[in-house]
Amino acid sequence: MSLTSGSLIVIHPSVDYAKWIIEAGEQAVFVVGPERAFAFQDLDNAICLGELSSASVSRALQTYGREHGVQYNGVTCFVCEYLPLAAELASTMGLQFPAAEVVHRSRNKDLAYTSWTASGVPTPASLRINEVADLAAFAEKYASPWVLKPADGTGSAWVRRVDDAHDLAKAYSSQRRNAAGERGGNQTPFLIQSFVSGRELSADFYIDGETLTMLRVSAKLKSDRLGEVVAYYPAVTDVSEQQAVTDVLRRAAQSLGLRRGLANADLMLTTSGPLVLEMAMRPGGDCLPDLCRAAHGYDPIREACRVARGLPPRSDQPWVERVAFAAVHLMSDQVGVIEQISFADLIADPTVISCEPYVVMGNTLDPSSGRYEDRIVGSCLMRVDSVKDLERRAPRLIDKVNISTRISTPRKAPVMS
Repeated sequence: MSLTSGSLIVIHPSVDYAKWIIEAGEQAVFVVGPERAFAFQDLDNAICLGELSSASVSRALQTYGREHGVQYNGVTCFVCEYLPLAAELASTMGLQFPAAEVVHRSRNKDLAYTSWTASGVPTPASLRINEVADLAAFAEKYASPWVLKPADGTGSAWVRRVDDAHDLAKAYSSQRRNAAGERGGNQTPFLIQSFVSGRELSADFYIDGETLTMLRVSAKLKSDRLGEVVAYYPAVTDVSEQQAVTDVLRRAAQSLGLRRGLANADLMLTTSGPLVLEMAMRPGGDCLPDLCRAAHGYDPIREACRVARGLPPRSDQPWVERVAFAAVHLMSDQVGVIEQISFADLIADPTVISCEPYVVMGNTLDPSSGRYEDRIVGSCLMRVDSVKDLERRAPRLIDKVNISTRISTPRKAPVMS
């Protein structure tokens, strides 16, 4: 079977990703869990399961393959929580994907930081919190401010900055309690980390042995809330910065055990060079795909499919000389159930190229949540003249989204420390 024949297994994609894969002409079989089954029920090439375990997915794929005469030549996944499943399937079925231990190390931040520190990869000082006394010990060794964050998974949920050592224990207790409440009572391990200032970047890259190919490098426009991204835009960097980013990502990927594959990373570009913050064995998602296509000639969804089939990814312009596009999060401070929402005024803006709503009537907005996704109503791709132009206009775009909400039940006051 050739690299381009046979079906690609796509684990638990969103509907918009599935549509893009189909429109790109990929022959794919989508495997989704119960929360997405309804959206995929009319697709002939979708397998909808009550649970997404390695055993259940393997059985379902075998049955589907026999009944439809399908062979599989790759597996890919764009959802962090299901990367371990994709790795297990790839190992069982003899398909290409980062090994399970690589995925595990990348998703568990304490393991990643341990690997990077041992290999001399620049990264913020970090410590897994096993007991409250660890907080004081870390604060005594490393100057404030500090960051508390969950040790497992990816993303910015329940991340908090602390400036005073006297507040660490209370903040840790609060964050841990709130994170456990979101996860059904399951306690989440946390890290304490040195806060690092600089220019935060996000990058997609492909590594094959000693060769690392950059696919896109984006800068982040951040809000006052730690971890919250207002917008992504193409990063303008000089040659020395480009070389430093490439070198540190190669070392970071190799120290996790990644020898071949497509990944994305968050970095902080400081006066002393880049520091690696996180790495995931998938391309960047969220509102990035449209920006990547417009600014870099790189389609992260399509190129991830190519890599899964054993082909190298393509990008026309990973580094750019000026900022002409930005992908903006539309974040609302309204609270409650959405009764009405319209993006018409935003779409009428001549600088807005495209708009993707994330919510519909009946969804709930909650700015007090520990997850900033709970206040994002959509995203848009727009033309900008400069970073200053973006900084001026991006926060005001939400005013062009007409929203009305109602509070249907009494709200619990957020737990504050």
